[in-house]
Amino acid sequence: MGSNGSDEPREDYPIARGRSLTLFSEDLLYALSRCIGCGNCNTFCQVFFLVDQREKLSPRAWIRTSSMVGLGQVKVSVEYIESLYACTQCSLCRNSCPVGLDPFALIMSSRKELIDQGYVPPIEVAALPEEVVEGSPLLPGPHWERNKWLPRDMPRSGRYLFISGAWARSAPDSAVASIELARRRLDLFVADREPECGLILRLAGYLDQYRELTGEMLALIEDLSPVGVVSGCPARAESLRELGVNALHPVDLLVEESPSARRKKPKVALIPDPLARSTSKAAEELLQSVLGPEFLGSLPRFSASCGHLITFRSNPDIVRSLFLTALKEAEYMGASEAVFLNPLAFALAREILRGERVRVKISELSQTLLKVLS
Repeated sequence: MGSNGSDEPREDYPIARGRSLTLFSEDLLYALSRCIGCGNCNTFCQVFFLVDQREKLSPRAWIRTSSMVGLGQVKVSVEYIESLYACTQCSLCRNSCPVGLDPFALIMSSRKELIDQGYVPPIEVAALPEEVVEGSPLLPGPHWERNKWLPRDMPRSGRYLFISGAWARSAPDSAVASIELARRRLDLFVADREPECGLILRLAGYLDQYRELTGEMLALIEDLSPVGVVSGCPARAESLRELGVNALHPVDLLVEESPSARRKKPKVALIPDPLARSTSKAAEELLQSVLGPEFLGSLPRFSASCGHLITFRSNPDIVRSLFLTALKEAEYMGASEAVFLNPLAFALAREILRGERVRVKISELSQTLLKVLS
């Protein structure tokens, strides 16, 4: 609903200069126009079901409204832009389209092209580029700089470079667990400085800034010439692999790990990372190996990545409710522990659910593995 209490779009949104007759590029407009409106993507959407299947917050609505906006049939409104950022980019709808569209990519492209045309995302999202570049804390709650949590015996030279990210400031326990797991197998070291990860900017629509930060990371890797790179964030590891870097996540190093000898093991449900599909699958196989029947599988209708932080900044109640719903699903599966693969999503969940009375403990995969394999 608009601020005037109606469903009509607001017409007072700032107009960018020099805009062409159509707002979006021809490629994006063509892809948006191919939507047949069947709504199959809606059936996979976490947010759509959370809001009692209100069409306004659904992949079909985001795509069809973007098509009309792009053609100038509907004016750009604050409500439209805010609704685009209600999408958590969980990617569960990616393979749902009968004509082969990728709702995930279309929503991300719509965000980018709106920014390119001069439209501003919700204010807390618009603050992300500066905060990421400056290395500011991205999450609420306490945070620690790298020199506060990094193991003091961590060398500055070696064969495999360990990189963390903004998530490590809010979840240093996960960063240390990732390091300890990787050091069991590899000669690990850290650089004196580390460029920030720009993946969250890519999801938010700031593609140019993402490319700039990625270029800095690639330049550092070329300068240090490690055999490979290890990241505690599976999405970052996979994105670097796509660029030709020998990038690993601790899960990749433990694929042949023997079953845990611990007598008492937690009953675990995995919350996969939609931006790291191969690592999510490897994590399932590893947990099955080390936990046996105590691993109950991945949550079938929930995944979490740094996209949830973007949505949290514009729609905090949606993300809080999604996390609570996920924990209820884990409880229904019989889990005592819901394990996040993505460390930033874990840090966000831990902070915003602090003080909530929940029956299922939340953890991050590296911490869980370190515990059960020790």
